[in-house]
Formats: sequence, structure tokens, C-alpha cells
Amino acid sequence: MVDITVRGEAEARYPAERAIVTLAAAVEGADKQQAYDQAVSTQQAVTAQLTELADRGAVLDWSSDQVSIATYRPWRDNGKRGEPVHRARVEIIAEFSDFTRLGGFLDYWAGRDGVEITGIVWDVLERSRRVHEAELRRAAVDDAVDRAQTYADALRRG
Repeated sequence: MVDITVRGEAEARYPAERAIVTLAAAVEGADKQQAYDQAVSTQQAVTAQLTELADRGAVLDWSSDQVSIATYRPWRDNGKRGEPVHRARVEIIAEFSDFTRLGGFLDYWAGRDGVEITGIVWDVLERSRRVHEAELRRAAVDDAVDRAQTYADALRRG
């Protein structure tokens, strides 16, 4: 009696159907209220454009966080602490389905003061993911059967 355990594998790449962009309105300054106001103003401009793109079908969904403020005192060359610097930041996440419009959006905002593009995640839509996963599961089973047959043939067990 011979027991052999076989595992099948399958892997595939699929074209992206959506891009999830993370960016932030981030402003630093000596005046806390001014930093806050500039971050909010930038946030409003970004979200206004996202709303327009969503109305055109280029953006599937977007969300914006609340503004956070942090204060720090940078070290100077002489080893002493400098004046307080206030950093206001608000994160925005947008899910794009139109990659041409995504390119224009990123070109516009990446060159602006007070905006940080922090990441892009490329993905497929959920309904496509389910179809692709089912295809890959079938391919993995086929791979396992082929491997098992190769072992059985090598043992002359049919």
C-alpha cells in the first residue's frame, strides 16, 4: 500500500478593472488655524473633483477622513528645538474604474502643494474575482490530478 499526498497549484494574472487611490491633503505651517484651513480647502477641492468624476462614472466610490492636526518642534543645526510646526492632514480614498481619467486626476493633483499621493492598489471587481477564483480552483484540481497520475505511473500503479 502506498499513500501519496498531492497538492495542485494554479496562478494567473488578470487585467485591472479598478484602481484604489489613497491621497492626503497635508499642510504644514507655523499657524495652526491656517494649516487646518488650507488642508480643508484642499480636501474640498479634491472631493469636489471626485464627486464630478463619480457623476461621470469614472469613480465608483470615494471617502474622506477627518482632519487631524499634529504639532512638533524640529531640531535645529545648533541642537536646539525650533518653533512649533503644525501639520494638518486628511486622507482621501477613491476607487477609479476609468484609468484615463485616473491618469488626469493624478497628473493634476500630484503637482500641487499640500497633496500627497500615498498609494495605488490595482484590482479586479468583486464579481470578476469570484469567476477568476473558480477558474483557478478548477485549474489547481487539474494540476493535482496530473501530478497524482504522474506519481501513480512512476510506481506502475496506473
